[in-house]
Amino acid sequence: MHKKSRELFFIPMLVCLSVMLGCHKGYFSTSFQKVEPERTKLIAGIESYQSAEEFKSSLAHSALQQDVVDEGESSSPAGRPPFKFRTLAIKKFSHLGVQGDLFVTFFNNRLMETQFYPSDAGSYITAVEKKEGLHFGEHKEIALPPHTLIRVAVDGKGKTYINWMDNRLYEEVDLWIMKYS
Repeated sequence: MHKKSRELFFIPMLVCLSVMLGCHKGYFSTSFQKVEPERTKLIAGIESYQSAEEFKSSLAHSALQQDVVDEGESSSPAGRPPFKFRTLAIKKFSHLGVQGDLFVTFFNNRLMETQFYPSDAGSYITAVEKKEGLHFGEHKEIALPPHTLIRVAVDGKGKTYINWMDNRLYEEVDLWIMKYS
C-alpha cells in the first residue's frame, strides 16, 4: 500500500474514532470524583453517592454498626485520575425479612453499589418483586428510576447475590477503564 493510500485509509478511521469517543458522554470531561446532586436508591433506602464516612455515620445509631467490617481500599494508578474502590461488609444484615451479608462498594469515595447475599435467595427475590411491583424476568434485572439497576447474579463460588447499583457510577468505571487501562 502506498503512503498516500494508507493516509487516505487511516485519516477517516481516526476521524470516526474521535467522533465516537467524543460522543460518549463525558469522555473528555469526566473528573471521576464529582458527586451528583441526584442520588438513587439502593437496598433498604440506602442512597448512592454517599461517602464512606456518611454511610458509616448513618449506621452510628444502628444495631448494624457493630457488624461493619472495612475490607480496605485499593490504590490508584500513578499519573492517572483516581480509581479507588473501598468495600464495607455488614454481617447479619436484614432486608424485607431475609437475613444475609451485605457488601457496600464505593468508587472514589462515592457509594456505587450494594451486594446482598441473602440466606434464602428465592424468598428475597420474591419479596423484592412484590415490594417494587416488578418482575426480574429471564434477564434477572430490574431498572428503577432514576438510575438504579437491580440484578440477580451468581458469584464464582456459586452463591446467589442481588446487586443494587447506580448506573452512572458504573458508566464512569467503564469510561475510566476505556481511557486509562
